[in-house]
Parts: sequence; structure tokens; C-alpha cells
Amino acid sequence: MYIRNLSLDEFDSSVENIYIEKIENKSYETKPHIHDCFQIIFCLHGSIIHHLPDTSARMFRGDVSIIPPNTEHYLSVNEQKNKYYNIAFRQEEIAKKFPNIKTVNEFLKSLTDTKTILPRLTLKYEDIYLLESTIGKMRIEYEERRSQREEIIAVCLLNLLTIISRQYIMQGKDYMSETDRKIKHLNHCIFYIDSHSDSPITLEQIAKMSTMSKSTFCSMFKEATGMTFSDYLNKKRIERIQSTIRNGASISTAAYGNGYNDLSTFYRNFVKHTGMTPSEFKKQIKTDRP
Repeated sequence: MYIRNLSLDEFDSSVENIYIEKIENKSYETKPHIHDCFQIIFCLHGSIIHHLPDTSARMFRGDVSIIPPNTEHYLSVNEQKNKYYNIAFRQEEIAKKFPNIKTVNEFLKSLTDTKTILPRLTLKYEDIYLLESTIGKMRIEYEERRSQREEIIAVCLLNLLTIISRQYIMQGKDYMSETDRKIKHLNHCIFYIDSHSDSPITLEQIAKMSTMSKSTFCSMFKEATGMTFSDYLNKKRIERIQSTIRNGASISTAAYGNGYNDLSTFYRNFVKHTGMTPSEFKKQIKTDRP
């Protein structure tokens, strides 16, 4: 079977052997191919399936994959509502700009030499947000063509590779250990809370979603977020309510529309998380506006 060889030189807009694009809301399947460069895939929303010759894995939000040069692979994107980043770069660019960063350069070399490539990495909660902000900054600099963008993009890429290499080494050949599976389920639960905090959510419901016991879930949740489930949920609800009030809603409408059925509980949580009453917050908004 013919395997197409894709070259980084085909991308006219690449910046010093680094290319980045955001792909969203497409349903398609690429054909098996190889690259003459490294490729990083970072899933932002929805899911995509990453296929290697001997294995495949479905990638969800926060999952990442790094593919070395001359490695056959392809993607299946079956959902319309999906977003992911595609980053391509040449190892020599990293080695040239950061010759003394041995861990990253050795990691890239090891990927080139190995025959075992992981189709997906499961990142920890805090690393997912760090990658999102880092890649987002890269994309802004890449597209807006600001001065010194080459240096900023290269530094961001180095940070990105440092996080990926650490997680890759931790997972090693024991792909998706039991702990990794728990972390992955936990991440999806946290993202679910973030996007559904205006709906009725219970600890029992989320613990069941995580496939862990309630005690294990609570322990891992607090370790990942620094908060109990209840405090985290209320914090997210209060943040939504603050945004709703800023947009002109009344205090009671904002509270009832974002998961609270009891105003006294809402007032108590609002003060706990903001240090002021809802009325004081609304007054502050009027004061801050020109």
C-alpha cells in the first residue's frame, strides 16, 4: 500500500520549521501517511481516533499524542463538534535553539529510535490547562505575526515538549495503567462539572461517572483541584452567577438559573467564595463601569 510522505516544507506559513493549526468541526478520515517532522496532536473538544500500525486510541479533550518522523499513522474524526491542534516541527530546530536542554533533546531522539509509540497520552488536570494556554499563545503569535514571534513560539514549544516528555516517561510502556485510567476519568468529570455547573449535580452522580468509589474519587479530586467536590462545584456556580449578574440579570434570577434552589445557601456560598455579598458585588459592578 502506498504511504504518502508529508513534508513540513509543504506548509508555506511555517515559522522556522514550526507549524501550528487549529482544526474544528470537521468529520473525515485521513489516509495512512508519514511525516518528515515531528507532529503533536492535542484534542480540545469532542473526540478523534488516532491509528498507529499496531494499535489505536480514542482521544478526548486534554489528550495529546506526539508522533516522530517516518511513523505511519492516520486520524479518524467522526464527530462534527470537535476541535484539536496540529503542531509540526523539526527536531533540529529545538536542538539549535536549545542545545543545553538535554532532557527534551534526548526524549525526541528516543522517540525517533524506538519502535513503540503511544497513540495517546493521558495528562494530569493541571497539565491540560497549561498545555491549552501554551498552545493558545503559540497560535496567537503564529497568526498575528508580531515581532520576535519566532523566539516566543520556540519557547512555548519547548515548554510543551517538556510537559509531554515528562508524562511520556511516566507512562512508559505500561500504557494506560490503572492510575492513568483514573486520572483520565477524573479529568472528564472535572470538565463535565465546569460545563454543567448550572445543572443539578451530585457527588454520587459524578463519582459513578468516574467509575471510582466515592471515597477514591473524593481523594483524587481534592488532590487534583485543591478543593472538595462541594467547594469546587460551588466555586464554578458562583463564577457563572457573577458573569450572569454582570450581564444584567437580577441576583435571584442568576442564582436560580445556575444550580441553586435555596437563596440562603446561595448567599452563604457567594460570601465564602468572593468575600462579599451579592448586593455588594452588584454595587461594585456599577461603580467599576465608566
